Amino acid sequence: MEPVIKALYDQYHEQVQFIVVDVQTRQGAQMAAQFQISGVPTMFFIDSQGNVQDAILGGASKDFIEEKIKALID
Repeated sequence: MEPVIKALYDQYHEQVQFIVVDVQTRQGAQMAAQFQISGVPTMFFIDSQGNVQDAILGGASKDFIEEKIKALID
């Protein structure tokens, strides 16, 4: 997933914020509990008001993730 996320970051970092959390750290584990993450990778798509608009559990193609990003910025 890392190359996919990097490519999307390179393309969209001026329009959306990318946050990567390591759930094996104390802070990451707290965030995982807060968002009820049941598996990794998990991606949340959060709008500018802080509302979760969509989520993906598991891997996904670049095109699929990009569709989710575009839905937030359009």
